[in-house]
Amino acid sequence: MRQKTNKNKNTDEYAEISAICSRAVSEAIAENQRLGIPNVFSINGTIVYQLPNGDVLMKKDFDKNRKQYMKGAGNGKR
Repeated sequence: MRQKTNKNKNTDEYAEISAICSRAVSEAIAENQRLGIPNVFSINGTIVYQLPNGDVLMKKDFDKNRKQYMKGAGNGKR
């Protein structure tokens, strides 16, 4: 039986950690949508908000109407 090299072992560990992180992010995005909370992302250093209806806004546009976009927040059930 051949032993894995450190490089292969590190690659396998990275793939496993990456899969766990991707799953956690997907679950958080789905929960935020269920709760009516916007998801916040950084795209090329620009902060953007994805509203529960799927619209995407830059931070400055979101800040102008924050109360309107946060109406549903807190109404979801955990």
